[in-house]
Amino acid sequence: MSASEQAIRVLASGPVRRSTPASHSAAALRLLQPAWAETRPSEKMSRTSLPGTRSRPRAEVATNVLPSSPASAAGAAPGSSVAQAASTGASTASTASATPTRRRACLAMSPPRVRSVQGDHAAADGGPPVPGEALPRVRDAPTPPRPRRGTSVVAAPAHGHPRRMGRTDTYTFGDGDLAARRLARLAEVFDPPTRAALTEWCPGPVGHAVDLGAGPGLTMRLLHDAVRPATVTAVERSPHHAARAREALSDVPGAVVVEHDVTVAPLPVPPADVVLARFLLTHLADPGAALALWATALTPGGRLLAQETARMASAEPVLARYYELVADLQRHHGQALDVGRAMPDLAAAVPGVRVVHAGVREVRPAPAAMAALHAMNVRTWRTDPYAAAAFDAAELDDVTARLDAIAGGAPCAPVEVDLAEVVLERA
Repeated sequence: MSASEQAIRVLASGPVRRSTPASHSAAALRLLQPAWAETRPSEKMSRTSLPGTRSRPRAEVATNVLPSSPASAAGAAPGSSVAQAASTGASTASTASATPTRRRACLAMSPPRVRSVQGDHAAADGGPPVPGEALPRVRDAPTPPRPRRGTSVVAAPAHGHPRRMGRTDTYTFGDGDLAARRLARLAEVFDPPTRAALTEWCPGPVGHAVDLGAGPGLTMRLLHDAVRPATVTAVERSPHHAARAREALSDVPGAVVVEHDVTVAPLPVPPADVVLARFLLTHLADPGAALALWATALTPGGRLLAQETARMASAEPVLARYYELVADLQRHHGQALDVGRAMPDLAAAVPGVRVVHAGVREVRPAPAAMAALHAMNVRTWRTDPYAAAAFDAAELDDVTARLDAIAGGAPCAPVEVDLAEVVLERA
């Protein structure tokens, strides 16, 4: 009998009994462990890139990557608590690279184009673009493996009482008037790729749709316009953002805004045909548990679309420095700015669903728009206790002033954003 067959027999026998030597089970696991499981995070990411695509230079690869195997993602301590606005995190997603991106050569802007992906077949046309919008290029990610035995699941308790997944997450981007203006700028930059993904992967008819971490209602309106559901529910923790959403969506038929933490089970929404979570996982310390919870809100055949930043880079020195600062801040709070890189593995570990799509949508936003967004971010999160203690106030002033200058039209190198997306379908 080969060593692999022996290992399979050990694991197939179920939980290790007291009489089974621990070394025996550990050896079996090592025999079945894929070769890439011992590599560094950057190497794991390069193995999951598309065939024929170039590997990222080390200067572009983030080092603060979440566990990239289904087992490690599921084995993390359950829980995290709230992220206030699903749309708030993208502007801060970045690379926490040890080698500053400012030393890279300025990369040429790529003409936007769309390539849809369905299983192993890539179509040349992803459907008609929205008038006036330049849609980004889409790369497919390999179909992730199914979850291993023993994967944990976060579900609503049987008695229906609220249950928080674990530690309280720190949201550093606020919910005041400046935060609302920042989210409006974020919507201008990232609504086109989100609309494209909704149109491609969540076709109608849709009875009920849910927007998680809805903020002041901008993504909820986008969701309503893109899939035309009969009813739509926004879930938002912040009372201030929830009040703004109710006012902004008063003209949307069937719109309901629920004030609730999206990491607390059960979610107080009717079963949904479509659930949208954009730039929300980046604010959570346990994104895998959050995905598992959100999937419980789907109807059979319903789909969950999640979009997160996998990479953000620029050869412009002030932008590169901003990405370093915000990566440090998020890492301190147990979060990952580049959580999109781990989403295929996180999605594969969610029980009761199948991964319909996992890919990367390449976005090349205008540097002036991104600089304006980042400047508002600094003004919002610089009062965070960790940021106030760890970052030099004079440097933050200088970074903000230089970002304002770029927003006003000063020359700037291009900005590259790799927007990861996954689509989960409930069995």
